[in-house]
Amino acid sequence: MRFLLYAIGIEIYHALIFFTQAFSTKARQFVQGRSGQYSSIKESIKGWKDEPVIWIHSASYGEYEMAKPIINALRRSNSNLKFVVSFHSPSGFEQIHFDDNSFLKIYLPKDRLGIQKKYLRLINPKAVLFIKYEFWFNFLKALNHLSIPYFFSSLHLNDDSYLFSWWMKPFEKYLQSATRIYAHNKRSVEILKSKGYGNIELFGDSRVEQVLKNKDKGIGISWDNENPCIAFGSILPAEEKYVTELVNSQEGSNYIIAPHDIDDDSIRRLSDQITNCNLFSEIRNSEDPISGPVLVDTMGDLKYLYSNAQVSYVGGGFDKGPHNLLEPLVFGSKILCGPNIKKFPMAQYLKANNLLEVLENQDDIVKILNYSMTGKSEDIEMKIKDFFDQNKTNLEALINDLLKEC
Repeated sequence: MRFLLYAIGIEIYHALIFFTQAFSTKARQFVQGRSGQYSSIKESIKGWKDEPVIWIHSASYGEYEMAKPIINALRRSNSNLKFVVSFHSPSGFEQIHFDDNSFLKIYLPKDRLGIQKKYLRLINPKAVLFIKYEFWFNFLKALNHLSIPYFFSSLHLNDDSYLFSWWMKPFEKYLQSATRIYAHNKRSVEILKSKGYGNIELFGDSRVEQVLKNKDKGIGISWDNENPCIAFGSILPAEEKYVTELVNSQEGSNYIIAPHDIDDDSIRRLSDQITNCNLFSEIRNSEDPISGPVLVDTMGDLKYLYSNAQVSYVGGGFDKGPHNLLEPLVFGSKILCGPNIKKFPMAQYLKANNLLEVLENQDDIVKILNYSMTGKSEDIEMKIKDFFDQNKTNLEALINDLLKEC
């Protein structure tokens, strides 16, 4: 009965997206991206022959960033591997591009048992890896039916997770049937073991490895003054009012502003609101110093532009939770975000160690200048170094597990 209700919910969800595509770009991409996808995959993988395939599922762009160190390590170990990378959200699918024919990106098929089995038989992966929080129960059920090993990495669950409710009991068994769960932190390991899970390993957060690589690729911006820089990264529309108010009212700082969605509407809206705005795409190759704020209108550059900032506000913390806090931290930037960090153990850890300032009210964004932008103290620099030294992931164990299936 519960699987029937779940199936009905999936159909309603897809129907709602279908009917909103007329006035929603994301909904249109969601629907059109899945249209004819099976035939496209069939054509794309013809040349793969009998080479082993690993299917990696990332909900969106942020999760894919967590997958990159895993993919790179796998390729170093076995150059014959092929990868299918699936996304649920257009904000992931539309932002990632592969030039290498060892990769194929797809949208996650509708989570109907028959459809998932059809795709799995076509792709025939040796293993499937889910990044962080992605529980598609018919997908998991199909993997079990077809005896395909599957893994989770950087999984974090609280005691009160909905997965442990009585209603979810028929679904939870598919999580317990995973070949291995690599948990985000020690607390997650303890919780899962207390619930009877035996397939648990401590993994950590693979974003640590990824941002350490970013540190060598910082993109510098040359302003015509020596004022400190504040970066506003991955801000949501609800935060824009406060950010633009601060940027337009204060001339004693330089600013970098990056919306969460790099689309024409977001860029146009912000550029209209920000005085003396420079689009990053127009100044990135210029050697002349600039004046005025920089609006990031390119994908994938924000994580390197944080190298300019003494203070970085990371968006999303007044909504579902902050985006990647480690990207500015690796450059030694003081970081701030909104208060919704309960489900984000990394943010909680950073706050507890005085590496993150949490703003309680959205209008506190305009008070960011009150936070120190004087040079980075030796104490903070040492804390940041210790953090990255102590939080590297158990990557080798996961790679070995995946390679055993290939």
